[in-house]
Amino acid sequence: MRKFNNFERLSILVAASASPDLKEKFVDVEMVAKWVSHGHEWALSYEYDYFDDEKHPLDSTVKETSAIFEMYRLLQQADPAIYKALGLAANHVSFEGFDGNNDEHYHVASVLVEDLGSWSDVHGATNNSHSAGSIGKYRKMLVRYEEVKSARTDSMRDPLTSEEVKSILGI
Repeated sequence: MRKFNNFERLSILVAASASPDLKEKFVDVEMVAKWVSHGHEWALSYEYDYFDDEKHPLDSTVKETSAIFEMYRLLQQADPAIYKALGLAANHVSFEGFDGNNDEHYHVASVLVEDLGSWSDVHGATNNSHSAGSIGKYRKMLVRYEEVKSARTDSMRDPLTSEEVKSILGI
């Protein structure tokens, strides 16, 4: 017998989960329907071990969204004294969100945070910035963040230093 592909697995698991005779639900049928109907099939392998990773048109968006959230998580966890010393308000590192009308990152962020429970500790993760310029700002910050990351030897386990915060924020 051959190994089932993701479509075959999904079909079987949805049918089994929808059966009133089975107590165990293998997948959340409503959530799966939502993801598939909105083009977020990538979330299936993210949420369920049943599915193999397959290439998806949004893979680079999912990866970039996660990288932005990682960066903001570290910025938000930095010592508040750093921001005070820099003369910045605490909300200077609050995440403004992605543009809900023009940026697919917004929808990916919603699935990651609201449906999958990832990155919920990033304040503002599901905000709608209403600005097409948001992603450009985050991409510039990401370049600087990657430079900070590559210079580190601790795999970003330690909090950001004042110099690293300044570098990432571009100040």
